[in-house]
Amino acid sequence: MKQVFLSLAVITTLSFFNTSIFAQTPAPVAAAPAADTTKKDVPLVIAGYVDVYYRASSNSKGSYTSFTAADNAFSLASANVQISKETEKFAFMADLFFGERADGTAYNYAGVATTLNILKQLYVVYKPSKKVKLTAGEFTTFFGYELIESPGNLNYSTSYTFSNGPFYHTGVKADFALSDNFSATLGLFDATDFKGLPGRKYIGGQLGYTQGTFKIFLNALNGKSVDSTGTLTTFDVTSSWQATTKFGLGFNYTNKGNSPEKSSIASTSWSGVSLYANYVMSDNFTLAVRGESFDDGKGLAGIGTKVTEFTVSGNIKAESFTFIPELRFDNANANIFNGKGSDVSFLLAAIYKF
Repeated sequence: MKQVFLSLAVITTLSFFNTSIFAQTPAPVAAAPAADTTKKDVPLVIAGYVDVYYRASSNSKGSYTSFTAADNAFSLASANVQISKETEKFAFMADLFFGERADGTAYNYAGVATTLNILKQLYVVYKPSKKVKLTAGEFTTFFGYELIESPGNLNYSTSYTFSNGPFYHTGVKADFALSDNFSATLGLFDATDFKGLPGRKYIGGQLGYTQGTFKIFLNALNGKSVDSTGTLTTFDVTSSWQATTKFGLGFNYTNKGNSPEKSSIASTSWSGVSLYANYVMSDNFTLAVRGESFDDGKGLAGIGTKVTEFTVSGNIKAESFTFIPELRFDNANANIFNGKGSDVSFLLAAIYKF
């Protein structure tokens, strides 16, 4: 008698763009060995990482971007534990997050004593067919080129664009495999980066195209602002291309605007564009650079001026450890860096994945 074995894959972090296949090399945290398909009872998978860093800047000023606020100090950046299980039709993820990065993603709940703050992701999945996947709960955003989890980024510090975009969504979404090349996502969410906020629903979606090692994704999100003064609309384009086995490129453009309901209130917006490049110099060392221009002249992001940054990061591998020395240059059209228009910062991060 022929026996058919069903291939099972252990679910990883739903990072941006659903499966995180668009993240920079190395792959995002939570990758786990394939389950033993000869067993009917699929075990739980436990994965995660811990990371710490030291940062110092020329102007003794905390960063305007997310997750690297320390200056001339060591930081307990994050401890992440992910518990997941997947069968042919169903899956779940419980993603626990602690530390500075966790506080940064839960910024809407700063000072609020709630266990919800430690939940980065908590969702269930139902797959009615091979081409449709339904997800309900809280999951990381499908916007942007960068990830919340530090092992998924070659640059340790984050861009202004990523820092001001969504971090996660709470609601429901449907992922569709339209063909071998095209994919789509459609979702209904609570207000961006809120957990269970009543009313103010957002509609979001993604259209993706993949051809070989080239990928491009168009994302959109629309909903009423939390203060009910206007409508927030975000458009995002993200692309990556693995030109060779050693050289890769990335691109991200995001525009976010607030359209007030009253004509007496001025509209606000920001836009950002980032370019990424990485080169694998050896089995143990990868060099990554990022250049970015971020325009907040209309003040929606709270910076109030145009900023550019250039970041150079090394990724040194030693078994499960990654050490990242990084040098970053920020320049602004106003003196926002402790009374000066520019800032130079250095950090050294250590990440351990398990």
